[in-house]
Amino acid sequence: MKKDWGSMNIMEILSIHPKAAEILARYNVGCLGCFAARAETLVQGLNAHGIDPQNVINELDATFNG
Repeated sequence: MKKDWGSMNIMEILSIHPKAAEILARYNVGCLGCFAARAETLVQGLNAHGIDPQNVINELDATFNG
């Protein structure tokens, strides 16, 4: 089943997607220690970093097998 990554907060994604940290690191998004990782959705966080959320969402979809 396809996940709605964009509406999830980053910590939720990291807890269910084993490769999410690796994907975010490629975009220079280091969210693990950031308070916003629990408060913002993925889309909000990526927009704040000037990153097109759809590119990251596509990668999360392509690598998730849960």
